[in-house]
Amino acid sequence: MKSSTRTVLQSFLAILFATIFLQNLPTLGYTEVEGLVLYLPFEQGKGDLATDISGNENHGDINKTQWVKGKYDSALEFSGAGDSYVRVKKSDSLIPKDQLTLEAWVFPTLIGGNKNIISNTEGSGHTMRFEGAQLKAYIHIAGAYATPVGGADITPNQWYHTAATYDGSVARVYLNGEIVGEVDRKGDITESTQDIFVGSETDGNQPNVTYMFFGIIDEVRIWHVARTPDEIKAGMQKLTLPVNPKGNLATTWGKMKQNPNKGSN
Repeated sequence: MKSSTRTVLQSFLAILFATIFLQNLPTLGYTEVEGLVLYLPFEQGKGDLATDISGNENHGDINKTQWVKGKYDSALEFSGAGDSYVRVKKSDSLIPKDQLTLEAWVFPTLIGGNKNIISNTEGSGHTMRFEGAQLKAYIHIAGAYATPVGGADITPNQWYHTAATYDGSVARVYLNGEIVGEVDRKGDITESTQDIFVGSETDGNQPNVTYMFFGIIDEVRIWHVARTPDEIKAGMQKLTLPVNPKGNLATTWGKMKQNPNKGSN
């Protein structure tokens, strides 16, 4: 076979494989990465289902949001209306015990009041949100909320990496990879009976219009381990996960979201 023909054939096969892989990404069935229980990269760019690629199949139902350019490729824009959110149904894999990490890239277009990023609290559970110009977390531990808060310089129309962790003794919040608040607390995390909402808070397992997010949210992740400061910083740039789809076809998820877009710092 002539080298030019071989090159054309190799290129064709590579494109065909990539096309089939991307088309079937939501159904490949990724195996679990240690500690990662939810990962919504909002990669699809269309549709009404937010695919969880953590391996736990905690997919989210998208309601009244708009697909837009995100921090990396596509993301979802939340209008702040009471029906604009992503809802992930409660499952056993989403119940933490003694450690937790919440992460998301956010581009708020309105600051003031309470603007929830990730939440399943109602007398228990965990929330990460903006209160005024600060980032605050609520993690229900041993009968009461630990509420680390900080980062009073948040302004609209900028990208921020937000994270909250609990390692069994200290709850922390991170803004752009830096610890901005922490609270000492020991004990197990109280299980929530609520679904997880992105862009809202739950009220009787329904969205609460008082806590709606205005702006773009991308790269939502929940871990049942406490990510270290170095891991939080590394996760700001990319998240490379060694995973094994069904059929034992080894691959790596990671650099599919590389091009910062609107408002990148």
